[in-house]
Formats: sequence, structure tokens, C-alpha cells
Amino acid sequence: MSKGFSLIRRLGRACLWHDPALYRWFGRLRRRGDCLNLDFDLWIDGFPGSANALATMAFRQANPTARLGGRWHTPPFILHALFNFKPGLLLVRQPADAVISQAILSNGDLGDCLDYYNDFHRVLSPHASWLFVVTFEEIMTQFATVIEGFNLHYRTAYVAPTQNPAAFLAAGGSTQPRPEASGNELRVARPAANPSSLKQELRRRLHESRDLSRKLEHARQLYSAFIPSGRRTPIPKLNVSTRHLPSLA
Repeated sequence: MSKGFSLIRRLGRACLWHDPALYRWFGRLRRRGDCLNLDFDLWIDGFPGSANALATMAFRQANPTARLGGRWHTPPFILHALFNFKPGLLLVRQPADAVISQAILSNGDLGDCLDYYNDFHRVLSPHASWLFVVTFEEIMTQFATVIEGFNLHYRTAYVAPTQNPAAFLAAGGSTQPRPEASGNELRVARPAANPSSLKQELRRRLHESRDLSRKLEHARQLYSAFIPSGRRTPIPKLNVSTRHLPSLA
């Protein structure tokens, strides 16, 4: 039953996620919001577990009056914003780290989380060269440089945060919600362990399961479509990006 529901869900993503107009009715029916709504000035979004909340918090603190959209975690919203030349930051993270984080926070099945990661990035990958992509590491440690590069590219004037999201995380502690129990071997168990040991256990499962390893390899290939292997610093100081990104000039 669970496997059948997962297949139906993935089929729905394949049919609807590529076209915001097709997804709109479904998203509104599920109370996910209107993906055609453009009542914002810029957006910050990405796969769950890619520092979306921390980046949003840091940006809002530095720019309290900015109309910020994002944290949709669904490609049609991002695509519609892109097609309408709305400035935005797409956050990406190494698949193993992002999926483990998502599995813990959502009490999700590792295989389902990997499918979600792959479906999410597969829909966006044809548009990767047009997106202002920022890695998890840059958001956490170089957010001011990221915003400076963003301003140069889009000709905006947002204030660069004085604190990196990593500082917010350190100040807030390392609390993690406890996962639920499950009989599925690929689901998170309910061990009385600290977050670091839980992550290690999930990472072990990712690499020991043949099915999960296959999905993880595909996720890595998708990640590389957003982060070219030759790019050492994704946000150069002068030439904001080596890609041909759309300008709002």
C-alpha cells in the first residue's frame, strides 16, 4: 500500500510539477498556496534541509521591510517566479546531508526523501543555468557575500546580513524533533540517541542499501547539474556568476 501511494505521488509530480498552470489547482486544493501568486519582491527556496529557514531568518533580520517569498519546497512556485523574472536564491545541498536532515525533521522514509530530492531537482535542472544557485555551505558561512553578489547581479540594494545563519543555529541550540517508530527498515527508528549518532545511522543505511545507494548516485548527478565541478567559489566578488543568468535591467 505504501509503495503504491509513493508511486502515485511521484507520478503526480512528473505530470504536474513542470507546469505551474497545471499544478495550480492541485496546490490550492491541498492548501499549499497559489503558485501563480507573485506578491513578493524576491524569494529564497530549495529542498527542505538546505538552510531555507535559517537563510530566511537572517535575510529578514537585515531587511525587515522586504517582501520575501519562498520556502515552498515545490518546483512550480520557483518556476513561475523564474518565468516572471522575480529575483531569487535557490539553495542546494549535497543530497546525503539534505535527505538525512529531511528524514529526521519529517520522520520520513529515506527512500521517499531521496525520491523527493530527485524529483525536485529533476524538474528544475533544465533551468539550472538561469537560477541564482547558492550552496548550503555558502549560505551558512558567506551569506553577506552571497547577498552582495545577488545585489550586483539583479541590481538590487538589499542589506547584507552581519551574521551568518550558522550563528543563528549556534545561538538556537541543536534541538531536533524525535522521529517516530516504524517497521520499515528504511525508516528512521526511534533510538534513544543524540542527533549526531542518528545521522550516522541514517548515513550507514544510505550506503548499505543497494536501492538507496542507486537513488543517492542519481541525486549526486542532479546536484552536479546545479554545481559545476570546476566551480570552486560559486559567488565570485566581481563576476557574480559564470553562467548566463537573466537580468532585470
